[in-house]
Amino acid sequence: IALVLEYDDDYFTESRDFGYEHTDLLLQMVREVDAVTVSTPYLKELVQKVAPGQRVYVLPNCVAWHEWQGWDRWDLWPKDHVVIALTGSHTHQEDWRVLETVLPRIMVEHGNAVFLGAGYLPDYLEDLVKRYPDRASFVPFADYTNGYAHLIRQADIVLCPLIPDDPFNWAKSEIKAVEGMAAGRLFPGGKNGGAVPITSDVYFYRRVTGGNKRGLTIEHTPEAWYGAIERLIDDHDLRMRLARRAWTWAHDQRSIERKWSLWRDAYQEVLRRKQ
Repeated sequence: IALVLEYDDDYFTESRDFGYEHTDLLLQMVREVDAVTVSTPYLKELVQKVAPGQRVYVLPNCVAWHEWQGWDRWDLWPKDHVVIALTGSHTHQEDWRVLETVLPRIMVEHGNAVFLGAGYLPDYLEDLVKRYPDRASFVPFADYTNGYAHLIRQADIVLCPLIPDDPFNWAKSEIKAVEGMAAGRLFPGGKNGGAVPITSDVYFYRRVTGGNKRGLTIEHTPEAWYGAIERLIDDHDLRMRLARRAWTWAHDQRSIERKWSLWRDAYQEVLRRKQ
């Protein structure tokens, strides 16, 4: 028997204090298990700093493709409206502040814009739901295996803001963008596509969007965020083109159905070394 720890986020440096009570236990586990799996090379470096000599495998965050396909639009908004999704936890309080003036302006100036929030809604965005009850919705909780994929499939655009120079964010992965890209639906003409991610200019997001080939990666400023959102609302052809490219890339590069062998190979190597 081999014991493998799957580890995510940065709990070992002082980049962010969440008051986590079990850091010592986590540190002991990282050092004593047979291997650790992480989602990014940066996390691998962090683990190896606190556990020198530990075997660490980088296994990119992927989605179970079949769970993210098929699309039933909620009967809440007209079909020509553009749904903009912002989902995550309270840890994004400051990451999302760049949108504090952007989203209200988008809602005022674009009558076909819909805001869809889930998980956490900061106080500086709460007025959106109150002011636009017909074009703004917030879902406090969505079960990942039951409702989250369906929720993300409502989105035409997925927002992924992160403060680029916050060290805590360096340990993040591109999963937020990948989930949007994988959220498949059938477009007119029989072609599949996902939601288009708009991301802050962080290295892992830049990798999945390909710059601006499968989404938009922009500076972390209100002006850049407003311009990118407005561009995708106004340019239907661009939005469709990016959505199709995003869906295809996510299927080829971030679906478990395509990448399962990475896990098989890693676990087989761990077992061989254990024998």
